[in-house]
Amino acid sequence: MNLSDLTLDLMEYKSVSSNILEVNKCVDFIKDYLIEKGIHTTEFQSNGKKSILATLIKDEISPEILFNGHIDVVPDRKSTRLNSSHIPLSRMPSSA
Repeated sequence: MNLSDLTLDLMEYKSVSSNILEVNKCVDFIKDYLIEKGIHTTEFQSNGKKSILATLIKDEISPEILFNGHIDVVPDRKSTRLNSSHIPLSRMPSSA
């Protein structure tokens, strides 16, 4: 699977932060992908949401390099109506 295919597969998940089931499915997909690539994973859960720690060496506690990320997203604009009344004035673009 190339990077484009992986990205498209990941985009199929509706991993909006409030949709725990879909977030967990996405975590499972990522975990399976990493295991297939020979990367060791440890799964955690907090408030029903899964997360994973992935390491190149099994049971590695303190890796020298750490990458951190998240997969839960905010709803897209099609499903959320946003207008200027939702934007704080300090974030409104200036007219100049």
